Amino acid sequence: MECSKCGQPVLWKRGLTTKILELAGLDLDTLDERCVIMSEGCPACCPGTTSFNTQVVRLTQEPEDSRPRLPRSACN
Repeated sequence: MECSKCGQPVLWKRGLTTKILELAGLDLDTLDERCVIMSEGCPACCPGTTSFNTQVVRLTQEPEDSRPRLPRSACN
């Protein structure tokens, strides 16, 4: 998982990503190496916040500086 606000990796306890994807109803067989979970903020850029919205994004072969960004209102 990556923070869409600051770009930092977001680490969760083991197995939580699979559990969240299954609860969201996503077919794990449709995900591949181009898929990334983006978080709308993280503890590093939103101190004191403990819950963040997430979404699965399928990346294309565009340059890195055009990677997907979620709205900047993540910490509001």
